[in-house]
Amino acid sequence: MEALKTFGFSDEECNNLIGHSSNKDKRLAMTIVNNSEWRRLLNLKKKAKRTEAHTQFMLEYLMAGVIRSGLRVRNVPALFVEIQKFLEKLCQIAKRCARDWMILIVETAKEVVVVLNQEMLELEEKLRCMNKLEEAKKKLEEINAELHDFEDYWMKKKTDKLKKDTRWYTQEKAYLYLISNYYQE
Repeated sequence: MEALKTFGFSDEECNNLIGHSSNKDKRLAMTIVNNSEWRRLLNLKKKAKRTEAHTQFMLEYLMAGVIRSGLRVRNVPALFVEIQKFLEKLCQIAKRCARDWMILIVETAKEVVVVLNQEMLELEEKLRCMNKLEEAKKKLEEINAELHDFEDYWMKKKTDKLKKDTRWYTQEKAYLYLISNYYQE
């Protein structure tokens, strides 16, 4: 309360902001509560979209047979042939583990999306009960517009990463092909 007074709020305004007002007019406190609920709904929707997009891209990586850059293992040439064979086997094991890890991430993300959707439905129902139908409809349209912009941004970011990873992966394959030909000679 003291912090609010330093910004020039009167005692009555401080009580309204905090929600402890004994006056009839509590619109300001209600607005703050409603905005936080709307912001929470928007954040839940963003999190759900992000998780769905992440799941979709992981599935695309799995279908293409490409391991994500954070899970990728590179094989470097070794001095002795025996060590090189051991490293190749170790890399194959690591790649299988990475694919299993990606599958686990996808399954977990699907469960998270279900939980987030349930939370969103509960919160939307709560907000519909709290506000007039017209206000709720207007806010939901604003949230959906902001969500659409966010989804466009996220998809662009992920496709750029996918292009970069695909480019890197093809270069690595070419590099490994050159190394394998060198050792065969």
